[in-house]
Amino acid sequence: MPTSHGKITYVSLADECYNRIRADILNNILPWGEQLDVAQIAQDFGVSRSPVNKAIERLAHEGLVEIQPNKGSYIRTPTIRDIDEVTEIRSAIEKLACELAYTKNREQLIAALEKNERVLAPYQGDQQDVPFEVFREYDREFHATFARLADNSRLMEIFAMIRNQVELFRTKTYLEPQTQKAVERHHEVLGCLKDDRLDDAISALLEHVEEVRLDTISSLS
Repeated sequence: MPTSHGKITYVSLADECYNRIRADILNNILPWGEQLDVAQIAQDFGVSRSPVNKAIERLAHEGLVEIQPNKGSYIRTPTIRDIDEVTEIRSAIEKLACELAYTKNREQLIAALEKNERVLAPYQGDQQDVPFEVFREYDREFHATFARLADNSRLMEIFAMIRNQVELFRTKTYLEPQTQKAVERHHEVLGCLKDDRLDDAISALLEHVEEVRLDTISSLS
């Protein structure tokens, strides 16, 4: 007789270390250029060095950490070239995800985007600034919705890696005017999709990605 509980999900120590370090990087607790002290992290997490090293290797593969032979591991400090290269890939992925999600799951896509818009409702009535944590989750979900509803597991994997790097770039570049501009672009994309104007939605989405690139580079200087 089946039990009433769901399946137990096993999370390895390396995965948990990865999740915690990644969160600290994207929350700017571990800032650009900071060296990762494996021994200290292992002690703080109550684990051996092995899962921490595995987590760091994964973070390096995803472009969040740089491993320098005989020196150590450091949080990546983005360069303009990094931002340009990631934006080139991001533009292609976002365009494809939008096309696939719209073609395969149009109604679900619009419903999910409308639901995500309601996250900002408490801040829009009183013209309040959107807290960074709220905006980031809203922004992450907006873009992830296209990748998820594109229904392509390989695209989703690439999206997740690129998204991590985009968020790394923006940990020190959060400004309210940029946030408001992003929200307006998201509204524009959704409006075009609801009006069955896919080409216009893609154009607005790509303009949004380019604006993020320019704002990020501007903030670095």
